[in-house]
Amino acid sequence: MPFTERQALRIFALLLIVAFVGMLWYAGVLRPAKTGDDASDSEKGEEVYASHDCTDCHLAAHVLRAKSAKGEPGLIRVRKDEKTLIDFLQNDKRHETFLLISENDRRSLVEYLKRQ
Repeated sequence: MPFTERQALRIFALLLIVAFVGMLWYAGVLRPAKTGDDASDSEKGEEVYASHDCTDCHLAAHVLRAKSAKGEPGLIRVRKDEKTLIDFLQNDKRHETFLLISENDRRSLVEYLKRQ
């Protein structure tokens, strides 16, 4: 039985659909949402850190993750206390963009920074 052009197109279309679904899964669109525990807040905070101006001056998120895995200090050495950290970010001129992000993103970012 010869392989027809129509069969080749069907296989190609199926591969495109599988690739598209895989891309959506990888992007997080099709993955189930996580609940609001500390771990997911910290993960969301890493996304906020990586997608805002933080990496203009600070290490990239993947570098911080590697340092954390090795037990090395990352971003914060002194301001681990949540209140002190929030006060610093709200009042320091170099961190003015902290006030421009949503309250949920600020909370997630603080959870992430506390772990660094």
